[in-house]
Amino acid sequence: MLVHAFDPDNGELLGELEAVESPLEPGVYLVPAGCTDVAPPDRKPGKAAVWNGVAWSLVADHRGEVWFDGDKTVTVDFVGDPGEKGLSPEPPA
Repeated sequence: MLVHAFDPDNGELLGELEAVESPLEPGVYLVPAGCTDVAPPDRKPGKAAVWNGVAWSLVADHRGEVWFDGDKTVTVDFVGDPGEKGLSPEPPA
């Protein structure tokens, strides 16, 4: 059975692996911590799949882009909308 691993801190999809069948309960698969058997959505450019404990969602992924915090430049290193953290994609006037 295929399971999908996610980052325990932010829920971001990390990859997939095969769950192992329980030696004590045939037909029951052991899902490791930090994994779910719920399939993530198809990947889209500029989006990251994030698990919220119940379902996957696609969130903005601007990692590696340069945004602005006032007159300082910031290289985005997180998933989500940088604007929600007060960053702007445009330099100040």
